[in-house]
Amino acid sequence: MNNAIANAVEMLNKIENNKDTAKQASFGDSRYKPIPFDAKNFHEIPKDLCEKTIAAIDGGNIEIVSAPNFSLSLVRVAVSAYKNNKKIKLPFGEIITFYCLATALNDGQGKITYKTKLFPMSKKHTPYLPNEQDLVFDSFDPTIALGKRANISKMGGVARRFSEWAAVARIAEVLEPEDIIVKDGSLQTGITNESIYANNAYAAALKRGVVFCGISKTSTLLTDTGCGLSGHIMKMATDMGLKKPWAYHPVCDIEHPDHQAEMYFVKLTEVSRHAFRFEILKEQKTHAEETITALSKNSVDISFPGYPYALIDADRQARVRKNEIEHHKMMFLSTASKTPMWEEIAHHISATDAHGILDRMIR
Repeated sequence: MNNAIANAVEMLNKIENNKDTAKQASFGDSRYKPIPFDAKNFHEIPKDLCEKTIAAIDGGNIEIVSAPNFSLSLVRVAVSAYKNNKKIKLPFGEIITFYCLATALNDGQGKITYKTKLFPMSKKHTPYLPNEQDLVFDSFDPTIALGKRANISKMGGVARRFSEWAAVARIAEVLEPEDIIVKDGSLQTGITNESIYANNAYAAALKRGVVFCGISKTSTLLTDTGCGLSGHIMKMATDMGLKKPWAYHPVCDIEHPDHQAEMYFVKLTEVSRHAFRFEILKEQKTHAEETITALSKNSVDISFPGYPYALIDADRQARVRKNEIEHHKMMFLSTASKTPMWEEIAHHISATDAHGILDRMIR
């Protein structure tokens, strides 16, 4: 086994050594126009004092119980706000929590659709939830399926994404001009009806003068030689001897209608081992430098140096942990068992729980 691993590592090293000739990013979509790599595209991040409020948004979801024809998920969207690296309270709750129930139905024309109902834990969370009409999906919708019928379990994640965008629009209303909203992930949309919520978020931010941006913890983008884009840019910086925090821009011109952003890669602190993909609303790119500076000042926590602590905190609050499943599952089963439909519900659940039985046997 050790020899096999050593051979695999040796092969990987050979492959990587042959990829130093990368000239630009590769997107595989003509609506992204890559810009050749250039040392002049590195820009040092200023050390200016920044007193802007940073409101970070992240979400999480986990399936509680499912069958081939329905899925019940718990969804959380969390907002964490900081000013001068001190947590502050916004004039609404920090955590939006709701149940998402997706059911498979015949649309009357021979197609199976997924219809979704949302049940907020608190009525005050209702304004942050997407419209249920936008969560009716053809089960073969290509934005959630890959050549076959989509698993109904995906609807919990769709509801979470839509709710994150909806939260951005609401939060923009209570921030001051030039404050910052940073979302976990890209500003790109790709799911049917998602652009409705993204456009509402963009409009709210622009109307209020609040800067809207996103940071991706991971990036799968490649260069034209097949190596990782983030890693290649980091290597360029290392070869140039860059020590201080930097931003790399421009990377490409984005002409995709569902991706209204300007793309950067950023190393936010000197000790960071990561270059993160950073995006800012295209109409606000003149605010990029001050926004990146503000995020750099918020990225000094030792738990994850180089990543904004506001996002770390939002992730912590939004994360739905596996040990919560049993509690919510037992509440659902206990309530369902007292209804006339219990026997039928139990039959549907039994169609998918065999794998869980095997897991328990192996333990």
